[in-house]
Amino acid sequence: MYFLIPIDSDGLSCERVDMKQSFAESDVVFSGKAISQEYVSSEYVFANGKNDTKTQFQVIESFKGNNTETIDVISSEWFWGYDFTRGSEYVVFAYDDGQYLRHQTCTPTSLLEHVELEKIRQVANDLESAVANSTHAKWNVGKVQWLEAIYLPSETGVVRVIDPDMNLNPEKVDNIGIDVWSDSHAKGFTSTATETGVSTGVFERTFTLSEERSAPNVLYVREGDTATVT
Repeated sequence: MYFLIPIDSDGLSCERVDMKQSFAESDVVFSGKAISQEYVSSEYVFANGKNDTKTQFQVIESFKGNNTETIDVISSEWFWGYDFTRGSEYVVFAYDDGQYLRHQTCTPTSLLEHVELEKIRQVANDLESAVANSTHAKWNVGKVQWLEAIYLPSETGVVRVIDPDMNLNPEKVDNIGIDVWSDSHAKGFTSTATETGVSTGVFERTFTLSEERSAPNVLYVREGDTATVT
């Protein structure tokens, strides 16, 4: 769906204007009647003698980004602005410059009588549906635990990690890194927990607890220690 925009006297050339692209890039799209106008100050006025015009519209129908009954739009003479006429009705595409809503150059902004509103409504509905049907990223919070709350020195302890996000390959058993330490061996070490099956998202590792030494699968502990795994 395209609209042809004429070349104006200052030489700006807007070739084919795509309705969907213009709608997506505009912050506000609406139809409305121009009910008042006034000149407003512009940093460019003194340089080129041209002005910004603020037009207030009575909103007829809002297609995007506006829920108010009236809306002000700035149109700049110095930047190929649209020449709105008080009392006329328009469809306006505008962007937010951080201070004002400004007419969006090279868009299908036009007199209301020249616009097929059903096409704009269809674009708005299509965009809304696309947003509603978009995929949202979701992460799970992993859970790490010892299978028993209390172990005696020389016993075997089992660490279990439940984290579906770490099931990186649903067709094979995955491995994840874990860090283990105790009060008596604060430096600890890094080890590997293995998935309990294909695509389970549950990982386990068995450690021997020892009062004598630490090793890759042996954690040095003394009575009363807290053993931690992350």
